Amino acid sequence: MTNRILVVDDEEMVCEVLKQFLIARGFEVECGFTGPAALAKVEAEPPDLVLLDIRMPGMSGEQVLAKIKATHPGIAVIMVTALRDVEVSMRCMQLGAIECLSKPLDLENLERCIRSSLR
Repeated sequence: MTNRILVVDDEEMVCEVLKQFLIARGFEVECGFTGPAALAKVEAEPPDLVLLDIRMPGMSGEQVLAKIKATHPGIAVIMVTALRDVEVSMRCMQLGAIECLSKPLDLENLERCIRSSLR
């Protein structure tokens, strides 16, 4: 069975690059560009893992993470951020994120984190 990943980032190019990278590694990938869109996708068809940008307009990744964990605690979530903020990263980990990775992403490290999270 193929693992399903939801990539959530307000930058469409980031989503597309990550989608192509992950599809090439055998994952089924869907993208969401806003927090509300991501939550709708999680409700409609819960993924195995969410790759979630912290800083997005409207609803932050931190808020999306809290809602995902409240309704679907079994979904693995890896946070991604361009701005390294230790306090925000700590809060995300307390909310249930598995990892907080910095942009630009090291794709090989990202793949390792995803595979270990899905075991």
